[in-house]
Order: sequence, then structure tokens, then C-alpha cells
Amino acid sequence: MKINGTTVISHLAEEYYQVWADYFVKYFDAYEHQEISFWGYSPQNEPVQGSDHGVKIISMGWTKENQTPWIADYLGPTMEKGGYGDLKMMILDDNRSRLPGWAET
Repeated sequence: MKINGTTVISHLAEEYYQVWADYFVKYFDAYEHQEISFWGYSPQNEPVQGSDHGVKIISMGWTKENQTPWIADYLGPTMEKGGYGDLKMMILDDNRSRLPGWAET
């Protein structure tokens, strides 16, 4: 699903943007089936780490430039359609120093 075909240091290939958004709804549906509810979520844990070539862990990297259209055009509408549009979204849950730039995007 990633542009370099590996599980580390890469970004989601655009052809999988909708599939990845659909996984979020499936995730929340599965928990709802068990009567577990959520108030919020993060679209990606530590998104910057997935782009850091010094970090060799399984991760999904995002930049503010590629995560913004994914959220606006895929994740947001998919969550709304799936009945989860009221959940609070928390962005950039790592590297607080980068938060102003991400929030502006």
C-alpha cells in the first residue's frame, strides 16, 4: 500500500487513499459492535516518524502536504458517511514543534 512497497519509511500510495479511509470506519464499526465507543482519534500515530530515515520501525509516514488532502477528500467524508463524523480528530501527535505548520495546512 506504500509508495516504496515496504513497511518502513514511506507514505501511502494515492491509489490506496480510499481503502485506508475505509479501514478507519471498519475499525470503529468493530468496536461499536462490542459496545465500545470513542470520543476521538488520530488519523496517524506519529506521522512524521514514518518519513524519518533514521527510524526503522513499521510505520506510515505523512507530510502535512499529503495528509491534508487525504483527510479532506477521503477520511473526513468516509467517517461522516460511516456515522463517525462527530468524533474529534487530533492531528500530529508527535513533534509538537511542527504543530503550527500542520494546523495551518
